[in-house]
Amino acid sequence: MKSSHLKSVLSIIFCSIVIVSANKSESSEFKTVHEFLTSGQEIDLFTTAQVTNRCSGLFGAVARFLPSGGEKDKSVLLSGKFLELSFELLTKNRMNAAEQIGERMLGDIKYYTGVYENEMTQHQRNTGSILSEVIERELFWCKEAANNFF
Repeated sequence: MKSSHLKSVLSIIFCSIVIVSANKSESSEFKTVHEFLTSGQEIDLFTTAQVTNRCSGLFGAVARFLPSGGEKDKSVLLSGKFLELSFELLTKNRMNAAEQIGERMLGDIKYYTGVYENEMTQHQRNTGSILSEVIERELFWCKEAANNFF
């Protein structure tokens, strides 16, 4: 797949994520970035893609709560970078499957964004802050990942 075509596909996926409302999900069924990284399981390409995909969802959800400006732009940018990295990891050596992987990622990222958004909404209702212990921990791990990847 040509680089420009890949960027077009990723742009479409990312714009769809921002525009489409995230699915509401229960976070108790959801394996967090923290759980992936502290589980002791091997960190292979698939696991790394799962982590980066969740980080993309996390930063996308955070961006929904931020007013326009630098921090929102930074969250959107990080969400896009993590999404692009996830796509690259999942399609490595499988370029013929890129379209199916992209479609599946779109569904996954909506789910992940929804889980984090629900957590933030619930915590904001209860405390006035979107930063629950879970979100703070996830942000810590995803910022560490961003520092290592980008």
